[in-house]
Amino acid sequence: MPITIYLDDANDSPRFAYTTYNATVAENKPAGTFVKTVQATDTDQQPGNREFIYEMDDSGMPFTIDAQSGRISTKRE
Repeated sequence: MPITIYLDDANDSPRFAYTTYNATVAENKPAGTFVKTVQATDTDQQPGNREFIYEMDDSGMPFTIDAQSGRISTKRE
C-alpha cells in the first residue's frame, strides 16, 4: 500500500532523508507494531520554521504516525 507524503512549508522545501521509504509488515501483526520511521530536515534559518509535525490522512489507513518522531506503526484499535 503506497503512502503519499505532502509537505506544507511557506518559504522552502523540507527534505526527507530518502526519496522512497519501503517497509513490509505482515497483516496479522498486532496493533502498535513498528513499521518504519521517516525523517525530514529543513534548512530554514528561523529555528521555529525547522520544526515538523508528521501527519497521516486517517481515511481507512491501517497505519498511524507519531507527530514528533515520524515513527509509523500499525494502527491501534
